Amino acid sequence: MELLRSGFERIRPEAGVDPERGQWTWRVSLDSVTLAIRGRHYQRERECQSSLKTFLMAVPTAQVGDQAITMETRSARSHSAMTSVLTRRALR
Repeated sequence: MELLRSGFERIRPEAGVDPERGQWTWRVSLDSVTLAIRGRHYQRERECQSSLKTFLMAVPTAQVGDQAITMETRSARSHSAMTSVLTRRALR
């Protein structure tokens, strides 16, 4: 979270479609390092963009807990495909 805050002007939010599922997700990178990724997929681009906007608005005031939560995507293969798509092409 501190990296997101300190480099907020330089972060690169990206949204993209998983070509296998046809669903949207997003991630936030700083200096080519992914700092946040949304594990949930969305049917519509506007829902994905709204979620990304909500996340970005929360960054300046978000509080960090002392425990980490690990979550798995429903389909590791799908998540990998989405990451690959976002790595190759950031949507404008």
